[in-house]
Amino acid sequence: MVSGCGGGAGGDGSTGGPTTPPSSPAAQYSTSISPLYTDGENWNDYVKNDGTRCYSTDNVSCSNGGLQRAVYAGDKTSCSGLSATDDLGAFDWECDPTKSPVLMFSTGLKSGKGLSDLIDFDTAQWLLNKITVRDGNGAVVFETTPAVWWNNPIEIDNGGNTGNMTTEGKVYLVTVDNGGLYEFGTNKISLLVKPGVTLSGSLKTVAGLSFVWIEGAFDAAGSTDGIGVNFYITHYSTLNKVAVSNASMAGVKLSSSTNNTLKDITVTGSGGGNGIWLNDSSTNSLVGVTATGTNYGIFLVGSSENTLSGVVADGNSTGLSLSSFSNDNVLRNITATDNSISGVSLASSSRNGFTGELTVGGTNSPNCVAEDAPETEPGLVDNTCTTSGLEGSSDYGPNNWRSSAILKIVP
Repeated sequence: MVSGCGGGAGGDGSTGGPTTPPSSPAAQYSTSISPLYTDGENWNDYVKNDGTRCYSTDNVSCSNGGLQRAVYAGDKTSCSGLSATDDLGAFDWECDPTKSPVLMFSTGLKSGKGLSDLIDFDTAQWLLNKITVRDGNGAVVFETTPAVWWNNPIEIDNGGNTGNMTTEGKVYLVTVDNGGLYEFGTNKISLLVKPGVTLSGSLKTVAGLSFVWIEGAFDAAGSTDGIGVNFYITHYSTLNKVAVSNASMAGVKLSSSTNNTLKDITVTGSGGGNGIWLNDSSTNSLVGVTATGTNYGIFLVGSSENTLSGVVADGNSTGLSLSSFSNDNVLRNITATDNSISGVSLASSSRNGFTGELTVGGTNSPNCVAEDAPETEPGLVDNTCTTSGLEGSSDYGPNNWRSSAILKIVP
C-alpha cells in the first residue's frame, strides 16, 4: 500500500519561458515543444506562479511544471479561431495572445487522464507526443514533430523492498500484481501501477518528502498499518486516478501534510476503515473523490483551508465529517447520500462554506449535523442543512453566510 484563449503565460518569459520567437516574420519557427518554464522541465519539477522553482518549505501556491508545455504557433499573431490538441489526447491547451507569434500552452491534464497515459508500460519508455494547431475551420496551421517531452528516467520495479525507490525524478512502474513493500526514499518520485494491475503490499511515503506522484489500484487488505495510501508530512504531491479497497484504518490518509492534490480518487470499504482521512492537514485540494462502504467517507480532523469539489460519499456510516476545529474549508458540489448515521456532520468547526449543490438523503438520521461550533458558523444548519430544509433552498442563515449551495434531497 502507499504511505507516505487565455491570459498571458509566463509573463514576459523572463522567468524561463520558451525561447524568444524570431523577430522576422519570414524566419523559420521551431517545431519543438518546450517547457513553459525552464525550472519546470521534467515531471514533478514544481514551480511558483512566477515560474521560479518551488521548494518544499515555501508554503505558497505551486504547480507541477512538468504539466506545462508550450510552443509558438508558427507565424500566427492572433489567437482568434485557434485551437490545439496533442496526439495522446492528454492535455488541455490555451492560447496566449500577448506573445507574437502567439503561444500555445498546456494548462494541465484532461479530466480522466494521468501520467500513466504518457508512458509505455511494456517498454518503460515515454510515448511520443506532438501538438497540432488548427484554425476555426479545422484546418491544420501548425504542428510539432513527434517527440519525448520529458527526461525523467523510467524503471519497472515488480519486486518492491524497503528503500528501493531512491532516484530523484525517476518514474517507477508496477506492471504485475504483487504484494511487495514500496517506499519513497527521496523527492520527485512517481509510482505508477499499470491499469488493470493491483498492488497489495505495504507502500509508505517517508515523512518529510515532497513532489511525489502516485497513480493506480491498491488493495489495502495486506497493509501492515491498515492504510492504502499514507502521506505523513508530505507536501506538493499528487494522488491521481487512485483506487483503494479493503483498508482497515483508511483508504487514503494525510497527516500534517499541505499543498497536496487528490484527484479522481475512489475508496471502497469492507475493511472497516475510513475513506479519505485528513488529520492536521491544510491547504490541500480534493477533486472528484468518492468513498463508498466505509466508516467516515470523507473525514477531516483539525484540518483547515482545504478545498473539496465533486465529492461523493455514499453508503458509509457518516458521509462527510469535519471535526476538531476543521475551519475555513471550501466545499463545492457535495453528495452525501445513503449514509446510515448522517450525511454531513460538523463538530467544533467553523467558517466552512458549501457552494454549488449539496445533495443529501437516504438516511433515517439527520442529513446534516452541526454542533459545538465555537463561533456558531459551522457552515450548515443543524438537522435541516438549510434554514428551511426544503428541496431547492439555499439560505443557511446569517451565521453561515459563506454557504450558498442549492439543497438537493434524494429519497
